[in-house]
Amino acid sequence: SPADPSAFITRLLTKDSGWMAAYYDALSRTSIAQQTYFTRRRRLRMFYRALRGHKASPSAIRPVFRPDPNLVLLATRFRLDRSGKPRLPGGLAAWKTILTDDRRSKSREVRNWAERARDWKSPDQFVAAMFALTRVSAKDNPLRVFLALNEMDRDRATSSRLQARTVELLAANYAQFGDQYSIFSEFHSLNASSIARYLAVAKGIDRLHDRLLRADAAGIFQANVGLWEILARQGEIPEAAWNRSWQRLIRPFAHSRTASQLFTAAQNSFDALSRAAAGRPHVSQEELVSALAGPPQTNPQNQQIRDDIAAQMDQTFEAQRLVSLDTLFTLGNDLERMAHGKHTPSDFVQMAGDLRELRMPRPLFSSGERAEWGYGYYRNEHVQAEMSTDLRKIVRSHHSSKGFEAARGLLVPFLRDSLVGLNYAYYRPPGGEMLANDPFFVRFHDFSGDEVIGIDQTWKTAIIFGRGWTASGGAHLVGSLANLPYVLAKVDQDFIVPRNVQALVWEDLVPTLLTDAVVPRWWNVSPHELRAVDLYQQLGGNLVSAACHDETLRRSVLKILTYRMQPERYEEVRDGLLAGSAQPAASLLSPEETFYLGFVFRQQFPEETAKSGKVGQELNQLAKLYPEELSWQRLSTDFGDPHPVLADSYGSTLVNMGALPTYMGYSSRLLAETWESNNLYWARLADVMGYSPAMLNILVPELTRRMVANIFATDLEDRAALLRALRQTGNQFEMSRNVSPPKVASALGP
Repeated sequence: SPADPSAFITRLLTKDSGWMAAYYDALSRTSIAQQTYFTRRRRLRMFYRALRGHKASPSAIRPVFRPDPNLVLLATRFRLDRSGKPRLPGGLAAWKTILTDDRRSKSREVRNWAERARDWKSPDQFVAAMFALTRVSAKDNPLRVFLALNEMDRDRATSSRLQARTVELLAANYAQFGDQYSIFSEFHSLNASSIARYLAVAKGIDRLHDRLLRADAAGIFQANVGLWEILARQGEIPEAAWNRSWQRLIRPFAHSRTASQLFTAAQNSFDALSRAAAGRPHVSQEELVSALAGPPQTNPQNQQIRDDIAAQMDQTFEAQRLVSLDTLFTLGNDLERMAHGKHTPSDFVQMAGDLRELRMPRPLFSSGERAEWGYGYYRNEHVQAEMSTDLRKIVRSHHSSKGFEAARGLLVPFLRDSLVGLNYAYYRPPGGEMLANDPFFVRFHDFSGDEVIGIDQTWKTAIIFGRGWTASGGAHLVGSLANLPYVLAKVDQDFIVPRNVQALVWEDLVPTLLTDAVVPRWWNVSPHELRAVDLYQQLGGNLVSAACHDETLRRSVLKILTYRMQPERYEEVRDGLLAGSAQPAASLLSPEETFYLGFVFRQQFPEETAKSGKVGQELNQLAKLYPEELSWQRLSTDFGDPHPVLADSYGSTLVNMGALPTYMGYSSRLLAETWESNNLYWARLADVMGYSPAMLNILVPELTRRMVANIFATDLEDRAALLRALRQTGNQFEMSRNVSPPKVASALGP
């Protein structure tokens, strides 16, 4: 019995090779409503029998890391309607069809459950199948499809929820395009028509026979979609226009079969993007970069910050030696006019010369010597095609309309690089050493990868390839632009030099922290929100201090924290409060926990909050004057982090759950996605030091990079090390005082 904790835990760990413990652990992390559903007596047994299966091996406790986290993701992210029943995207009938189609799966477990699917009568039977499939690591696991579509359907209005037909379409294409689905999880107003059109256009690109043309088409298509994501996320494309602008953006790629047609499609798509964001087509690259840097600002200081961000993007673009979009579109228009008999413009030759500016370093060895001695040597055909393009020579030697049309198609590789480069520049990690020092990094992006790694990566998350292969241009990305912020951060993390000597490298945690600093932008944050985030953290700290001497308050504080903290740390805080030691107890709480404590306490006890002092009184006054700005939804969106694993989305939010441990397959990435203290803490510092919310666009990336360098960890789950590094960086910054935007890095020292 749980009434005897020692015996209960011992039996729990030894039952079924640890699978009972894994089941208990997963359910213990769920909300009250989820626990009510999962722990009904019949379901509790039913789901566990499905999880355990016919045999308990392989063990859940013998590996170094915990098993695949799908069990925890299923339990914690499972959705229920208001009546407490499962909410399945598309309904049970759609999932019966999806599972039945998996009868030819390579996994025996998937095939067995697919056979049973035809006889399902209730959603509980489907849920049991999902519990069973948490132990299946096959790539065609229907559980992964369900988790992705579950997130996609989460925040949709009742009228726009995924219907059975759309769910079946998404499931059928998940193996090929699943990594792209985070777009639809974040931009939940994109309707069934927009989803279907995207898949149709993407599949049409895959049917192009020419491999290089197919890679260029995929690159341009994904780059334009990526730019749309940025502008929509920043509110520069209003939500009411999402579907219209989305379909206009992707429609031109539906019928591109030649390089010249692809150039036209890219230009029309770019014009649709310009019209959606600026209200007119043909915006210049300077105007586009300004829009990507952020919406227009009326405050002069905020405008200066926006200009600084735009300048940094321009520097990245120039460091990659990319050709301006203005030049490429002008050349394309000139060639089109020349194909119709018009004269060659006077500045055409000069602009065409811009394509010839970048040259590969002069080779030390011959081609044969490189092939023999250069490990991993291969020719990047995309870059080689660009190097061999001499538009001036082609125009001089061709005078037919077909020749000019063919010359127009030669601009496509350059256009791909420039559009992709803008995505890279926007998501450049703090420091951005690779983008600053390797001028071929963008150009070497391989969208297919079939010639190099033997696998088609066109729509998959990119992998880092070619580390140390200097004969082939060094490290570059192979794959799509999906999850680009995380992948770029993963490339750049190795350039951050730790201040403490240690062998431990958090390969999954550090890129996540850097991503959390780059993706969120702070243009729409009001000063009242910034002040509230600071006050909530102050209130949480004050409550902990007061709870040492007030038993009633202590019970309330501990009750709130019990749903937020891991048992070991919770007991340390409780023991500290019982001993009357406020400072040790407060030092154990992270900024996210003090924020959560302050917020929930004010929601539950507004009158007690008013009696707690100036902090509580100011909070109540702000909430009364600005209720929408201080709502949980607004604060969560503006000060949260992206959660591409937990929520399959790059939209910022506070998931508000206890820290997850390291798991097999993800290592410390899930730990990082449940560490939501950084942005809350930086916001508090900004308020204390009197900075505007827009200044966070400069502060957060640089402070996060410094915090990463300050981490001194002893194990892969050392949350205390993160908290120490966070506070150390904050203390260093507070000592600098009144730093202007360009001087943030220098103020923190080398």
